[in-house]
Amino acid sequence: MAITLTLATPAAPRDPAVRRALVEIALGALLIGAAPVLVRFADSAPAASAFWRLTLATPFMLLPFLTRSSGPAPGARGGALAWSLAMLTGVFFAADLLLFHTALGLTSIASSTLIVNAAPVLLPLLVWLLEGRRPGLAAVAALLLAVIGVVILALGRLDRSNADVSGDLLAMAAGGAYAVYLWLVRRARTVLSTGAVMAAGNAVGAVCLAIVLVVEGASPWPGSWTGALAILGLAVLGQVLGQGLIARGLGKAPADAAGALLLLPPVATTALGWLAFGETLAALQAGGAILVLIAVFMVARGSR
Repeated sequence: MAITLTLATPAAPRDPAVRRALVEIALGALLIGAAPVLVRFADSAPAASAFWRLTLATPFMLLPFLTRSSGPAPGARGGALAWSLAMLTGVFFAADLLLFHTALGLTSIASSTLIVNAAPVLLPLLVWLLEGRRPGLAAVAALLLAVIGVVILALGRLDRSNADVSGDLLAMAAGGAYAVYLWLVRRARTVLSTGAVMAAGNAVGAVCLAIVLVVEGASPWPGSWTGALAILGLAVLGQVLGQGLIARGLGKAPADAAGALLLLPPVATTALGWLAFGETLAALQAGGAILVLIAVFMVARGSR
């Protein structure tokens, strides 16, 4: 889920490097889109699946530090603050995963995923509140579209149960935590590399989720071999390969094309939820989903 919004300036679409970058983003987005379905197959408590998702991925994130320095350049100002922010990203990323994994057990995969993926739309609002930089009209319009879309997603089906409503509320809370995570990543990235921020966040997030497991008294182990394989897939396919391919491709891809491809995860998740569990969106909810996707695309375009 941790997709940054730092996109490259437009480049010639026939450039082989650009085509390769777009393929990397698309593949990474599809891998991330499979993650919510794997959570359903994890056969474990939400905190346990989130814990292993980060714990198993952390060694891969730390590997680059064994061969080169990924910290601030010598003499760079704000290094201590940047590392503090990078570690704080782990707290909010852990909260995002815990809330999201819990929501997936209560409401539909499509609804919860689309609600959480509206989080980037909140980033300009956080920048205004925390940095004093007012958002432009496009960002305000995107925020309004996302709010309307999320409300329609939450209320657009007549046969909603209490569990569905609770799941959607948890997904909204997860989206809020993810929006704060994105803001912290943005601030830490002014000094540190993307890899450094992601590695620090993963490690701290795993520790936070381990504490949650101890407090809850829940078993950290999956209940079956199928669950164990699903958790391994969460870590390797979603967290390492998915995030890694997107981070690699965003540096070279044109902003418009990359912004559109970043909409693939919720679309892929919705399709996989239908194939694996027969879950579908009501007609009105589909309209809300379209509004959310348009809002996210507007924010992605505006981040050029």
